[in-house]
Amino acid sequence: MKSLRFRMVALLVIVTPMMIGVSKLTLALPNDSSGTAQGAELDLIARSAYEDLPAALARLQHHRERNLSTCRAGDMPSHNSTNRAIPATLNNCDASQWPLDALGAYLEAQYGQNNDKLRAHADRLRALSSQAGTLQGVDATDASAWADLIGMTLAARQGQHEVVAGLAQSALRVLQPACKEAGALPTSCNYRLTWEVLRTNATAQIMQGAKTLSLNEHRQALELAKRAKDRYRSALSTADVARALFRVDERSEAKRLYEHSLTIAQGDPTLLAQLMVASGAIVTPDEPRESMRAMQEALSLALQTQSVHLAARVRTNLSDVHLKLGQPQQALVEARAALPVMQKY
Repeated sequence: MKSLRFRMVALLVIVTPMMIGVSKLTLALPNDSSGTAQGAELDLIARSAYEDLPAALARLQHHRERNLSTCRAGDMPSHNSTNRAIPATLNNCDASQWPLDALGAYLEAQYGQNNDKLRAHADRLRALSSQAGTLQGVDATDASAWADLIGMTLAARQGQHEVVAGLAQSALRVLQPACKEAGALPTSCNYRLTWEVLRTNATAQIMQGAKTLSLNEHRQALELAKRAKDRYRSALSTADVARALFRVDERSEAKRLYEHSLTIAQGDPTLLAQLMVASGAIVTPDEPRESMRAMQEALSLALQTQSVHLAARVRTNLSDVHLKLGQPQQALVEARAALPVMQKY
């Protein structure tokens, strides 16, 4: 039995660091485009990066090449950071695709390793921002905010949470004025990017022990998602607020909001599994058998959608629950099943 427990601990020591930085399963998009086919397509590409980054980048490149072809044919305005239509000159068609390039860099910042390349990309975005209004067909309004988000992501992965907070303030100074109006969001509001900055900063605030500030950031993100009528982000932010409330011991309201997030997510099995993994402890903090049931349901949903990476993450949680229940053999089985996938990612 001691040998079994030793192997179990050794496996968890290997797997647990791989889980750091992978809790965010959603990404921002380069422009508002809410309700458009292009916005929906980019949403799907961004979501798919968690399972297969190379495939997501390849799809993004295909999207870019399609836009370039159309732009060079003179049939459409350039891709820009809002919904404003700005005719692109042939020479600026490539530069006008910067938001797609920024999204690709952000995907890599989330799940890749080439930090120097990504910092260089952020520097180019800041340089582009300084030229805003000077390149025909290139709307670089939000380029500096994208640079800040990429920097925030890299800093968060390195535990530099104060850097994250500073970059968040820089990004929000650019983004929030366009989103301040009450009611429906104006087309100039890049709500997806603003939402991601708020959410990333809220996580950094938690790492610094600022629970109330984190709760406020998550509430702002939730309000933005609601105004945009974005069901996916509303579900995630509702669960974020629930976890933030749980941290400040408002457990009853936390449980209510968590259950509401599951209601919002109905019909999206991958999202449901994500919410259960990230927030299930709100419902069953001291009830490992209930946690087991929730994780088994999450695993079933992940396998149903062939979400290999997500399923491995669920298995690491299951392994921990088995240990709490005094079931080291079952814990070892789940950890072994998760390990090869987590090593890949």
